[in-house]
Amino acid sequence: MLGKKIKRDYVSPIDHFLNRFDETHPKLTRSQKKEIAKYQRIYALRDNPDQSDENKLPEWF
Repeated sequence: MLGKKIKRDYVSPIDHFLNRFDETHPKLTRSQKKEIAKYQRIYALRDNPDQSDENKLPEWF
């Protein structure tokens, strides 16, 4: 492998297919919207943890 260059601009046939599919189907389905909302909530909870007493662990934990 030493001396051989890695092709960094290679795009697989599956990636080509997925890109074309995304271009021809721009609207999101209901399940895709729910999935996006779910992960946005997870990221928000991760990035902005609530410091209220309800969410704190007990001191003995």
